[in-house]
Amino acid sequence: MNTYYQPSLCEGDNYLTEEEAVHCARSHRSRVGDSVELVDGCGHRGSGIIKSITKTDVAVSVSNLITDPLQPCERTWLCLAPTKQMERTEWMLEKAVEVGIGRISFFYSQYSERRTLRLDRLRRIVIEACKQCRASRFPLLDEPKAYETLLHEDSEAYSLAFAHYTQEDLRSLDVFAANAPHPVKLIVGPEGGFTATEYRAALTSGYEGVCIGDRRLRTETAALVGVILIGEHCNC
Repeated sequence: MNTYYQPSLCEGDNYLTEEEAVHCARSHRSRVGDSVELVDGCGHRGSGIIKSITKTDVAVSVSNLITDPLQPCERTWLCLAPTKQMERTEWMLEKAVEVGIGRISFFYSQYSERRTLRLDRLRRIVIEACKQCRASRFPLLDEPKAYETLLHEDSEAYSLAFAHYTQEDLRSLDVFAANAPHPVKLIVGPEGGFTATEYRAALTSGYEGVCIGDRRLRTETAALVGVILIGEHCNC
């Protein structure tokens, strides 16, 4: 059963947006009477039957509307510097959404390779990934901001972790997540790493340096592995 994004989801008749209607009628070659699933990105899910298909509209009659419980992985907040090659960041974003995440923030710091993003494209990737994995709750995608700003934003509601490749003996992220009293906010640095000043600023602001593994990982790999570890071990 195919899943479609319907921001105004309700019981009864739902008319898909133009983009979703084209996807349903042309890409999936759906027919009247087919069973489909609609999600609104806010945790609501509806099972329905295609009632009519025209050149411009697809109508779905929804008879069963439910609210999915918030999963622990959907509370995770990932903060990272976008990579120089944007396709790597887009790949990471797609996979992170599929395994489960609640919020994604991009930032720029001293060694950042990229400082501009097409958020409209990234939001489209988020929606498509959520439809692929049948997620009814879409993660929040923030405007990019300075590292210093992100460091302090909404930090009081999270257990704060900072992934930075170093020779220090750090607690592993899975152990950190398993013992975290709050959902985890994880910061992953740029391809050039953090400066010593930026690292000290994170520690001073209440972040704990964590280890994601013994190997030095690329930014997008570290971010994805971090999301997976938090999702598997954090129960907040």
